Amino acid sequence: MFLPQWRLSVRNLVNAITKQSQQKQRQFILKRYVAEYLRYRPLLETAPIREAIEKMRLPGYPYCHPEEGDLLYLLLQEIEGEACLEMGFHTGSTALYMSNAVAARDGRVTSVCLDVGKDATRGKKLLSDNGFSARHRLIQINSNRAVPELFLANEKFDFIFMDGWKTLDHLMMELYYINQMLRTGGAIVFDDSFMPSVRAAIRLLKRYYGYTEVDYKMYRQTKKLRLFQILTSRTLYRPYRALIKSVDTEAQIPIRDWHFYRPV
Repeated sequence: MFLPQWRLSVRNLVNAITKQSQQKQRQFILKRYVAEYLRYRPLLETAPIREAIEKMRLPGYPYCHPEEGDLLYLLLQEIEGEACLEMGFHTGSTALYMSNAVAARDGRVTSVCLDVGKDATRGKKLLSDNGFSARHRLIQINSNRAVPELFLANEKFDFIFMDGWKTLDHLMMELYYINQMLRTGGAIVFDDSFMPSVRAAIRLLKRYYGYTEVDYKMYRQTKKLRLFQILTSRTLYRPYRALIKSVDTEAQIPIRDWHFYRPV
């Protein structure tokens, strides 16, 4: 049957739109299937932490992701950590994970952060509502003052979480003191480890001070999760990394050799 040219054009247009719509629908279904297959299954032990965070969650605010929170929790269990230090605080979600992990050993968490007013109140309320306010210390001054003061007070820590100011010079300043405050066998975890400055800080710890990176699969960081992170962040760099202090401070080469240098 002969159709006018304009009707053929309309039919072709409708067919093209239908085909495009079907392709988008298939892509959407495939993405949902892949996302569900790769989705992280959190620890049952940390379910109360996630529920507490969800009750306080506000749109646009940064909260600790379950996979990262479980890494913190499992690392603290393994090293039997008691004293924790974190750079940053804000929503208090990472402090809650750490507080839960050290509670059985009467452990404590110290947070260094410039947050004031409502920004600090939210995090403090999260810890208070879950019974951890007495085990938490919030130092609300710049870490360029707080960290040296903690060092001079001879404070020691088993676990350190780095999520504060992330310029290279600031990180290097913090790590000079933090390395000496972290006990041998203790762990340090960096958030936002895809950032060049954070990657340089990690190289410093590994090449200067002899830190070793953890075997992530021992902490539920599976290949499926890694693939999910790569696909969603579109980078091969990990969103967070964890290292163990393997060498005593006094035995570290930069502490013994005043003219030591190694490119990082």
